[in-house]
Amino acid sequence: MLFITLWVGVISGIYVAFFLSRYQPVDVIRDKLSKGITKLYFQRFLIVIQLFVFCTLIICSGIIHRQIYYAQNIDMGFNNENLVIIYGLNNELNKRFDIFVEEISKHPNIINISASTSPGLPAEMLEWYPVFIKHDPSKKVLVDNLWVHYNFIETLEIQLLEG
Repeated sequence: MLFITLWVGVISGIYVAFFLSRYQPVDVIRDKLSKGITKLYFQRFLIVIQLFVFCTLIICSGIIHRQIYYAQNIDMGFNNENLVIIYGLNNELNKRFDIFVEEISKHPNIINISASTSPGLPAEMLEWYPVFIKHDPSKKVLVDNLWVHYNFIETLEIQLLEG
């Protein structure tokens, strides 16, 4: 993707450079009077459109840069350093999770091990369950659910507000 972007930028830059370098400033001013008014306005229109697209792309790239910076530096509410996330744990491994934890815990650099139903936080694959309100059983609220191992909060160093 980066290669395609650079390639298009270089090709379009070379085209504009060669196209504009063919014209001598004196000839351009002299021909201005001899050209039709429609052609002159059309060329100006194309230049304005090109500048508009250029400015829009510069602004969009700045916005994307700020969003990426924000996503990388936001306080997630847990310690996301030195974590290893294993995707795709199947039912066979879930049945033998205790054995898996025991074997992995033998490595001296592993401090803690935990598990959850979603590979990341915030949960990517939440399960929604209806919860009925005590005072009005006809109303229900959908609550998302994330099943975690008993030491999940300790492993991610999550600071609980209450509870």
